[in-house]
Formats: sequence, C-alpha cells, structure tokens
Amino acid sequence: MSRAVQKGFNLMSRISREMSENTKKELVRAYKRSLKNVKGELQAIYEKYEKDGKLTYAEMTKYNRLKKLFDGVNEELLELTGEVSKLTKELAKDQYHAGFFQGGYVIEQLTGKSVVTNYGILNPKVVQAAVQNPISGLTLNERLQERRKEIIRECKASITQGLIRGESYAGMAKRITETFENDVVKANRVAQTEAHRCQQAGATYVIEMAAKKGIPVFKVWDAALDERTRAAHQILDGTKVKWDEDFKSPAGGIGPSPGQMGNAADDINCRCTIRPEIPGFEPEKRRERIGDSPEGKIINFTAYKEWAKSKGIPNAAVVQQTNLIKKVIEKSGFVPAETIKEAEQYIRDNFDYIKNTDYGNFDLEVANRVNEQFTKLAELYPEVAEQMASLSSCQHIRKLRYDLAFDKLAKKIMMERNVTMAEARRLVKVIYPDLEVEPVEDHLFAFSTNRGYYEAYDFYKDLIDKFNGIGFNEKYASDYNLFKSELNYSVNIRYHPPGCNTVESVMTHEFGHQMDHFFNMNDPQWERDVTDIHSDWMMECQRLVDSGYYINMDTAIMNTLCTYASHSRIEFIAEAFAEYHHNPNPREYALRVGKAAEDAFKRLRSKK
Repeated sequence: MSRAVQKGFNLMSRISREMSENTKKELVRAYKRSLKNVKGELQAIYEKYEKDGKLTYAEMTKYNRLKKLFDGVNEELLELTGEVSKLTKELAKDQYHAGFFQGGYVIEQLTGKSVVTNYGILNPKVVQAAVQNPISGLTLNERLQERRKEIIRECKASITQGLIRGESYAGMAKRITETFENDVVKANRVAQTEAHRCQQAGATYVIEMAAKKGIPVFKVWDAALDERTRAAHQILDGTKVKWDEDFKSPAGGIGPSPGQMGNAADDINCRCTIRPEIPGFEPEKRRERIGDSPEGKIINFTAYKEWAKSKGIPNAAVVQQTNLIKKVIEKSGFVPAETIKEAEQYIRDNFDYIKNTDYGNFDLEVANRVNEQFTKLAELYPEVAEQMASLSSCQHIRKLRYDLAFDKLAKKIMMERNVTMAEARRLVKVIYPDLEVEPVEDHLFAFSTNRGYYEAYDFYKDLIDKFNGIGFNEKYASDYNLFKSELNYSVNIRYHPPGCNTVESVMTHEFGHQMDHFFNMNDPQWERDVTDIHSDWMMECQRLVDSGYYINMDTAIMNTLCTYASHSRIEFIAEAFAEYHHNPNPREYALRVGKAAEDAFKRLRSKK
C-alpha cells in the first residue's frame, strides 16, 4: 500500500473513530439529563413523605405512592432508552458506510478499478438489513429492548432496596447515581460493539462486490496491536481467506469478519478489523496502539506474534490463553482455572458485584466447582446473585468482619479520648476483651451471611454490603476428597436430600438462603407460600407417624426430605431448593419449593 493510499485510509479511520467518540459523549449527556430528572423526582418524594430524614418502604406503599413514583421513573427511562437506541442505530449506520467506503477506497486506489460507480448513499435496505442482523436470534431492536428492560429493572431495584433500608435522600441519590453510572458503561459497550460489527459488515460487503467484478481480492484479519488484544485474535492476526469464506476463531466463533463471529467471546468489545488484500499489493505499514499516544503510531508491517515478541509480551501467555479458550468450548462457557489465583480472578472478572473473594486454602477442584455452580445460578437468578458481595471461605469472611469491627472501635476510641490510632488499638483489646474472630463450627460445610443476619446487629449495619454472601469452611474446602466423602456420608444417613452429595449442591443450598432473604424483602407472597409448604410438610410427617407408616417423627422427616430440613423453616427451604436442582427426581416438597421460587421470580420480573 503506497504512502498516499495509507494516508487517505488513515484519514477515514480517524473520522470513523471521531464518530464513535461523539456518540459516547452524547450517551453520557443523555444519562446525565435523565439522572438529574430521576433525582429530582426522588427529592420531591422525600420532601413530601420523609420522616426524620428517612423514607421507608412501608410509607411509600401507602396510597399507591410507590407505583406513582415507579410510573414517573419508568416514563423518564423510556425516554432515555429511546434516545440511547436512536444514537446506537445512527452510529451503526454511519459505521457501516465508513467500513464500506474505506474498503472501496483501498481497492480502487490499488487496482484502478471502480468498485462502486455511485458513491452516494448506499441502498437503505442493504444498510438496514446489516444493522438489524440477528445475533443469537435477536435483531438490534430486540437487543436494545432487552437493554431497556435491564436499566428499568436495575433502577427500580435500587430504589426498592434504598426504601427497605430506610435510606436518607443523600443515600438514595448516591445509590441511583451508581446505577446510572454502571449502565452508561454498558450502553456505550453495546453501542461500540454494534458500531464495530456494522463497520466490518460494510467492509465485507465492498470486498464481496469487488470479487464479483473480477478483482482478485482476499479478506485479511488485522488484530489491534496492543496488550489488550484477546488471545484468540492474536492468533487470527494475518489470517487470509477468500472473499466468500468465514474466519474460524480458537474461541469458538465462525463468521465473515471481526464483530460478526456469532460468539460473545469473540464479538464483545472486539477492536480487530478486516482489510482487503490484492496479490502484489500487500501492506508495508500498520498501526500499533501502545504507549501514550491515543492515535498510536505507524510501524513497518509485522504480524502480531513478532510484534508482541519485540514488545516483551510473552508468547507463553498466548498459548496459555488459547488452552483456556479450548476449555471454554469443552465446558460450554465455563473456564476451569488452573490455579487458585485464576479461580479467584474468574469471579472478579465475571461478577463485579462480588467484592470479597479469597480461595487461598481451597482445593482447586473445590474452587472450580464452586465457580461453575455459582455461574449457573447467577445466570438463572441474577437478581439474587447481584445482592451478594462475598464468595469466599467462612474463615476469611469472619476475619474480615472482625478486622472492620476492630477498626471501627479503634476510630471511635481515638476520637473520644483524643489518642493516637496505635493507642486506640491497644485500648480496644483492653475494653473489649470478648471481641475476637468467631470460630467456624466443625460440622458446617458452608454458610450464607445475608443482610437479614447483619441487620440484626446494629454494630454491623454500615458494613452489610461488605459481608453479604457465601463462605465455604476451609476444613472441607481445602480437601476435595474429604469434602466429597463427608457429603456422601451425610446423604447416606439422610441428613441431606438425595442428589445433594456434591460441592455444587452445597453452593445451591447456600444460594437458597440468599434467595429466601431476597424474596422476603421483595415479594410478600413468597413468605405465605413457603410457610404453607413447610406447615404441610410437618403435618404430612405427623400423619405418616400417626398412621403407623413410620415409627417416629425423625424417620418421617428424613424420608420425606431430610433431617437437616427440620432444624428451621429457612433450612427446610434451602434443602428443598438444593434437592429441586440436584435430585434427578425431586420429591413433592422439593418440587413445591422449587415451583414457589419460579413463581416468585415470574411475579417480580413481570413488574419490570
């Protein structure tokens, strides 16, 4: 490619990037306007109904106040998402044109043959078809509609949580601001992903037109030369195929160009491009994007592998990532970690709401099974998973709680007695000799610490978000074989239900506690339903004993569900929920609890 052609191509590339930047700015402005309006509505509600600076859920449920508030918020969010959809589709169309004309310009400059006789507006039907191209069965309009439902659901959930906790206006405003800030990032990611897909679709279309005119043109994959390029696309860099052939990615995608691989692991946030290549006119230069310059710099043409080596980026990392990608395909989306650090990083990378993860003393097999089951549950019940902040060891959670409590007391003493922090820490040990890390009971496999637990202790109320979650006892988590053996024994003596002899079932049991608390906060019908089911179970057990079918209540309990379910209503729910998921033939009360949960989710989701 000559210097003049490269210069023209670079100019068009810069214009394309500016389109994306302008859209990003417009998205941020739209979200700021909408956030201001929603906060204004909340402020008016607080001024009218707050008591002692706080507004409660009970107060807002009177006289349809909450419904009226949600109707106003819903109207505002519909306007916002409408603007977001418009900006996204406009950018997608503009980028389709950009990709088409960039590719056409290069081909014509190199060959002297005109690909398109009329450089006016492309056929609108062709552009519209590319923009709306179904991905995973959904058109762009349908994908944007799903995004609309998501922001409305998250915003309403934030308001509901703030009201349940009796937050002040300042607390509520902070909560809703965080919701909007998180969503504008998602909206921009969707816009940029769609824009990239359409830009590459335009480039693919012009290559197809050139080939049909008899020009010997190939499609070549160009990866972005920087440290963030995903391993599969590092490997694809420089791959050349015929104009009507697809690229095949190590990550599992197959498609005509970057952004159109039909696989989230390949398409989301992809920055690779397709370029036309004419035999005899191979490129001499390309752009790297590393260092301080946002534009990057032009360097002599080199494949990603050689470029990475020159920059000190180890090839071993590429090989390792490639192996992990193969495992993704084998495990249908889940990547089993090869080290404990990788297992912890998997949670941080995929569930940003989990703030505390420590598998330091875990057996790797246990960590992988915990991660895989949590991933499945989070996909089925995202509303519950997103309430969690911890997925760790029991010991780590209790140590964390102790450390935070200790610091809180030390700061209090420091201020009250006007002493140094070191002296305050010494005094804590003297004044509060009973303050110590709570031991983890030997018989526990794991425990769930939800907001209900911590709200019972005033001292911990401001630390709730740091603790809520699930912890596994290191006594068992550190030895998979011991864990499995103990679970088998527990199921054999019917202490736990059939099918619940796996690490995964323990995770599901503890997740059941999280779900129970979530419904208690958000769905009044749930409490009535499970109370009735629990009462029916106990009466059924008594009837079986009275009829002589079982010799005593303990035997009836262990045979209709399990012994541990009799400890309390909440354990009954968690055990039944675990059997519902892990017994291939769940029994009556497991089925009833499972159905009650599904019905509760349907009720909540139908309101959003």
